[in-house]
Amino acid sequence: MEGMSTKLLYEPIKDTVRVQSYDGKTVYEEGKDFLVKGNQIILA
Repeated sequence: MEGMSTKLLYEPIKDTVRVQSYDGKTVYEEGKDFLVKGNQIILA
């Protein structure tokens, strides 16, 4: 899945606070697991 991306519904205002799995059991780290560029989240 490396390099996959998806567009957000909006462009983040400042910083991404938290990204987690639908069940809340996994928390992803920005810069390690994903990057935010504009209104896209890109898997690292």
